[in-house]
Amino acid sequence: MMRSRNLGDVVAGAPAPERIALIDLGDPAKPREWSYDALDRASSAVARGLVAHGAKRGDRIAILAANRVEYLTTFLGTMRGGMVSVPINFKLPPAAIEHVLRDADVSLVFVDAERRAAVPGGTTVVELDAAFDAFVSPGPFATEMNTPIIQNPESNAQFVSKIPLGRWGKVEEVGQLALYLCSEDAGFITGTDILIDGGWTAQ
Repeated sequence: MMRSRNLGDVVAGAPAPERIALIDLGDPAKPREWSYDALDRASSAVARGLVAHGAKRGDRIAILAANRVEYLTTFLGTMRGGMVSVPINFKLPPAAIEHVLRDADVSLVFVDAERRAAVPGGTTVVELDAAFDAFVSPGPFATEMNTPIIQNPESNAQFVSKIPLGRWGKVEEVGQLALYLCSEDAGFITGTDILIDGGWTAQ
């Protein structure tokens, strides 16, 4: 059974993380299959991106888009980061959309290209089609998700410059801590948060 601290963690800790959880048919000719693990990692990347861009616990983050995997990862990632997801029915007229944004005191809107014009001027926006990949933060570890960044010298240098220790983290470093916490040497630890991110969060 999966247990979650809030709805944002609903895909975390799935019994079979490699199983297909979702098939995105935004482009029926090119369906995208997403496993529970991929959704989990993508949702965390949204949460880290929001925090990195200054979002605070309790901030209202709106989503105005048609159904797609980025909608779900943004919805879950927002709550995982401690913010409030505000999904907006894109079939509402512009005046109603503006009212929802104002009434909810929304600080940021994730929107797809087709509905970008429905967002009032002066609103901070992240376009799911153009700016989403640059917004999310997959974390400072040399994993498959970060391969495109690592293989691009300019992007790699820019990302690593933001890590106080000046290098990518290794997955083995997470494993070593896990082994310690499972050992008798950690027998008196009853609950704590231990960050393994090279100083990323402390900036």
